[in-house]
Amino acid sequence: MKKFALYYVPDVNDSFYRLGSSIVGRDLWNDTDCAFPSELDNWKNCNMHTYEYGLHLTVGDAIYFDEHKLSSIIDEIETLLKVSDPDVSFILTPSEGESFIDFRGKSNDALVLGYDANIPLIVFHTLVVARLHPLGDGSLYTHIKKNDPDQYSAHEGKRIDLFHTYHGLENFRPHFSLLNPCPKENREDLVATINGLFRPFENKVFEVNKLALLVQDEADSPFYIVKTFNREDYR
Repeated sequence: MKKFALYYVPDVNDSFYRLGSSIVGRDLWNDTDCAFPSELDNWKNCNMHTYEYGLHLTVGDAIYFDEHKLSSIIDEIETLLKVSDPDVSFILTPSEGESFIDFRGKSNDALVLGYDANIPLIVFHTLVVARLHPLGDGSLYTHIKKNDPDQYSAHEGKRIDLFHTYHGLENFRPHFSLLNPCPKENREDLVATINGLFRPFENKVFEVNKLALLVQDEADSPFYIVKTFNREDYR
């Protein structure tokens, strides 16, 4: 079954985007593969679970859907943008300290760059979870919960039932995923290398003025951009 997702993808000419895309192995804007950085040769097989998504920051999770609902999904995104004041910026600032380069996920296998969203972006994300996600038909978390319900707390399970994800809302932790799965050994070396590569961007602030709707046709195939939404167009 197909999946859709609503992501923030930095501009194609942004050097942060080019570096991040080389690590995950794919350029979403051009739908092409990228050469892996030689500095990370010791971890060149660690982007197995980031490659298919490309470099992105999740605003709305990857959700299964019937392809006949695509127009309704687009309409809902446009409605949410129309009720958002375009003069109020959506801002992402780097998380402080060790939360910037962080290991996350249920098993802490994903290396990410962590960011903090301002309140307008948190509100928009909440609307996406509450209104856009239910247009789909489930997610990876739906299947996990069905097979292993004890993996989630009571409130996480209820969120999966309603919104097909347990992520986000008041626990929204925006990030760009770089590598997954990461080995448990030599993590200090990996963090030091990533820190060196991204030092020029450690104070970089993003204004989210454009969002991208992506679709995955089948499991493990790459996501691709089907439509972009410029906030300025929804005044």
